[in-house]
Amino acid sequence: MGVASAVAWIAWLVVVNAIDPTRSGLLGFILFYGSLASALLGTLSVAGVLIRIWLKKDEILVRMSARSFRQALLLTVLFIGGLVLSGLGLLRWWTLVLFILIVSIFEMIFLSLKKK
Repeated sequence: MGVASAVAWIAWLVVVNAIDPTRSGLLGFILFYGSLASALLGTLSVAGVLIRIWLKKDEILVRMSARSFRQALLLTVLFIGGLVLSGLGLLRWWTLVLFILIVSIFEMIFLSLKKK
């Protein structure tokens, strides 16, 4: 996961340096947001697993990885969604609060479905 994250960050840097957003059109934005989302997802997942290993040494690694991936995915959606809303000129404090609330509801749903 760490190697894939590093490759995704390199891909994002290549996209940032090689693609002109004024001339590339929709494909440039898709490459930018897609590579950034991949890099963030991998980095947040690895960081989440490492923090969980450090804090909870007795938990099974697969469960820690799954939980970290889910939360990294939600944080990535939140971050990329905020960037997209900002790029469209729709980011206001109330839309950001609403977006955070929606992502939090999804996390609460996942937590409530947890097996006991």
